[in-house]
Amino acid sequence: MKRLMNFALGLFFGAMVGAAWALLFASQSGSELRQGISERFQGILEEARQAGASRRAEIAAQFPITRSSSRPLTE
Repeated sequence: MKRLMNFALGLFFGAMVGAAWALLFASQSGSELRQGISERFQGILEEARQAGASRRAEIAAQFPITRSSSRPLTE
């Protein structure tokens, strides 16, 4: 039990030292970091939307059935 407690304390203090080190030596302020993350996330979302639209167009070209068809798909 003592080994487990020592491990948990070491893990806790190691995490605290790591967090403090990261905060002290961060290359950007908090607002700059949040803005950068937001911009990267928006870029990733836009790429995903474009990839989805491209794939949707490929599938539509492969299967010429359109929604405006008056004939039901199942009979």
